[in-house]
Amino acid sequence: MKKFNKLTTEAGQNVKSVSVAIDETKLLCDMVEELARFRQSAGFQSENSPVGWNSIETSSLEAYVSGTLSIDIDGEVKSPSFVSSFVFTCIRPLRGDYTLSWMNSMS
Repeated sequence: MKKFNKLTTEAGQNVKSVSVAIDETKLLCDMVEELARFRQSAGFQSENSPVGWNSIETSSLEAYVSGTLSIDIDGEVKSPSFVSSFVFTCIRPLRGDYTLSWMNSMS
């Protein structure tokens, strides 16, 4: 297996950093959690759980997200915009509200 010590472009340029800024993150998080609240419960929370375990409800949805990708290549920063589909998953404990737990890019 090949080990990568540093990231380079096809032209041999050094990639110093990569970062992503998502537009309207607070609004996005609030929207995803609000949509999760409208999910119909499957009723698994009333099932008995093994000792020390707690049941949770999950809710996942797909949404398009926009943002900016910043790439520093040998001191020159390139910042293309992007729009991509993501899957968001929220969890809710036995008593409580849904909270955003993780997200995955679909591209």
